[in-house]
Amino acid sequence: LKSYAARAPGAEHEPLSNGLPSTARAARRLQFFPHPGLPPGKSPARVGPRGPGPFCDREASCAQGKPPSSCAASAPVTGTVRRRCTLPPWFPTSQRMPKLFSVIIPTYNRGDVVGEAIRSVLDQSFTDYEVVIVDDGSSDDTASAVASLLDDGRVQYHLKAHSGAADTRNWGVARSRGKFITFLDSDDLATPSWLDRFHEMINNGALVGSCAVRLVAPSETYLSYPEDKGPMFYNAIMKFTNGGSYFLRRDLFEAVGGFDPVLRAGQHTELGLRVAEYCHNEGIALDYIREPLVTIRRMRSDHIRNDDESVFQGARHFLRKHREKLELDKDSLYDYLSVVLVRGRHQPLAEVFGSAVELWKLRPFSLKTYLRLAKWLVVMRLVGSRRT
Repeated sequence: LKSYAARAPGAEHEPLSNGLPSTARAARRLQFFPHPGLPPGKSPARVGPRGPGPFCDREASCAQGKPPSSCAASAPVTGTVRRRCTLPPWFPTSQRMPKLFSVIIPTYNRGDVVGEAIRSVLDQSFTDYEVVIVDDGSSDDTASAVASLLDDGRVQYHLKAHSGAADTRNWGVARSRGKFITFLDSDDLATPSWLDRFHEMINNGALVGSCAVRLVAPSETYLSYPEDKGPMFYNAIMKFTNGGSYFLRRDLFEAVGGFDPVLRAGQHTELGLRVAEYCHNEGIALDYIREPLVTIRRMRSDHIRNDDESVFQGARHFLRKHREKLELDKDSLYDYLSVVLVRGRHQPLAEVFGSAVELWKLRPFSLKTYLRLAKWLVVMRLVGSRRT
């Protein structure tokens, strides 16, 4: 036991009254109460390497549920903060029992609200889930806000270099083990019955499903329901617009390739398009309920919807990537061209002129078309006069 404890990283830390460090105590517990994930006859001392994902070089600090200073202070240092538990922090993730749901919460400089989002998940009436929080290189107090919630054995926190929301969600899925995947943005809230209602859908045979959401903006609050997405989505009734509005089985998420990391906006919709196509081809039904289970808060000025550059980039990339499908749905094509035109009003003329011409050709007699073209021309003239 002494040699086993000596080989365990951080064994010299946290002495107890009986003189054994916490890692040795965990080893002793495992000796008499082997973890169900261990193969028969395999001792804890011979468990292989660490589990998936980068770990920081301050395992002892991470084991105590405290974000190590090296992780929080410098980028692109990566790290993982784990809770204190019966299993030692270096026990491989691959040996832990999987949950039904993995709730992925990406966050970036949301230290003031991320705690509320996590607590809304921990307050679920359904309990067979894990929460994977992925900090996309925050420079605020996000790590401190999360640290107080790591005592719950279902919560894990990862810090990584900044790479954007889409890549961060994929990163979190790769380090989760749930059979079904769902997401929650770090400034949104889940109702207590969120996962319970998703579980009911799964019990009825659903592999992918969605729900209504409650949207809260500075000037209004309204409900948004799953709807027929049109020919481009094979007329599927779904709601893939926000984290928390849908779930899908892990193998399905992997089959469609996860989120497109190039996108800076519209990531859920683009994933939903590929999911709808895959399910159509494989004969998989998309389930839905018209019950608002998540609150989407659009109260912050730095919300992605308020970032013209990101929304323009997302719509333009979607147009180029899925142009063939958009040709099957002229209404959706018109909408995306409009977004490129309106949100790209500060872009160089060459970037948006083609979209303006296409917009006019699609609906040459629409008043909305002329209003949007007029707005674009006025803004372009003002921008041009400022540049000169």
